[in-house]
Amino acid sequence: MIAKRTNGLPLVGLVPQLVRDPLATISNAARRNGDVSILRIGPMDCYLLAHPDPAAEVLIEKSKVFTKESSLWEAAQSFVGKGIGTTDGEEWLRQRRAMQPQFHPSRLGDLLAMTADAVRDQVADLRRRARPGKPPLSLFKEVRKMTTRVFLRTMFGTSIENEELDVLLAAIRESFETVDKLLWTSFLPGWVPAPGMNRYRKAIAAFDSIVYRIIRERLDNPVDRDDLLNLILKSFQDDGEASMTMLRDQVATMIVATQDGPSLMMGWTLTLVCQHPEVEAKLREELATVLDGDGITAAKVASLEYTRAVLSEGLRLYPPLWLTVRKAIADETIGGYEVPRGTFVFLSAYHIQRHPRFWPNPETFDPSRFLKDGDAPSHRGAFLPFGLGPHVCIGKHYGLAFGQMLLAEILRCFRIRLAPDARVRPKGMVTIQPRDEVRVRFEALRDA
Repeated sequence: MIAKRTNGLPLVGLVPQLVRDPLATISNAARRNGDVSILRIGPMDCYLLAHPDPAAEVLIEKSKVFTKESSLWEAAQSFVGKGIGTTDGEEWLRQRRAMQPQFHPSRLGDLLAMTADAVRDQVADLRRRARPGKPPLSLFKEVRKMTTRVFLRTMFGTSIENEELDVLLAAIRESFETVDKLLWTSFLPGWVPAPGMNRYRKAIAAFDSIVYRIIRERLDNPVDRDDLLNLILKSFQDDGEASMTMLRDQVATMIVATQDGPSLMMGWTLTLVCQHPEVEAKLREELATVLDGDGITAAKVASLEYTRAVLSEGLRLYPPLWLTVRKAIADETIGGYEVPRGTFVFLSAYHIQRHPRFWPNPETFDPSRFLKDGDAPSHRGAFLPFGLGPHVCIGKHYGLAFGQMLLAEILRCFRIRLAPDARVRPKGMVTIQPRDEVRVRFEALRDA
């Protein structure tokens, strides 16, 4: 079979368009070319997959042929290093095994109890700051701050001051913008200067200062706690390979992963809820029944079925990691198409999860799809916000439970209203970010 192509400009192909607006460029190619197409990126022909069948092939059945070992992943490694999210093979497996105990079902209950405490504290702090008459707040910025504080407290047993938190989030944002450009320009010759590298190096230095602070504090003041930071430290000590760089890469990867994915899940979901009052009404009905006016606890998470469905639908429309990249290390066939060794394959979760064959009315925000009698497809490749196969997100179940807690507690305490001039437009970078600040008013509820 021969796939349709989008070539772009001579020599550079689609690189200029991808640097400028990757989401629009990928969307246009998928719309014109169908479920499987070829994109010319620099000197390379790359496959774009926008259908669940070939996606499942790449991520599950043929995952050993399609790996992360490529120059594209080196762009991400330039920021977070060689952590669990950017490696493959034996190194990835060793890291996965080291961190698995933190997310084991036997451990999850204690972890969720600590998370519930942290969530309640963060929402209470927001309640103190969101006073009547104050200007609207940036929704995504607020949930980033809350999410980061919760994960640092529960996973690493540490806190972070406001000034340091601002530095951390600014460094991650700047680094993501540069990594996004490096991703699409990695095909260019090494002598071509990449824009913004001085800012990038400064951002990494600022980020590293906080990461190393967290590591040194634990090394200088050991605690008997089965948290993620101790598991990371122990895994390298047991192997006799401990180095600050290795420890830094693991901690950096987890900070970025737990800060970005969950905060985007919350930001987009809350934005959608603001735009759909009928969904908000159903959420409040469930919260009134399950919480009965009290704060969120770990024991109540399982009963928040509609809340979970709302989060899942938000993840369907705006999967944080919207584009996954693999490289063929051998000649292979995917969905009847021959993929030569060395070819890059892009899997677009954003388009797979809006495929009209699998998702009726795919552009509509409809959480009922994910209820017991809903019409969410059973195809394993149709819904992949957490990935598929061996590399499925290690914290998938915890992340959804965290989302249920934070969404429930925020709506228990506030009504959220979009500012009149708010513009909601997605921007495809490494993750799907809002193109503009989404400003909202948090209206505190008296009986909360």
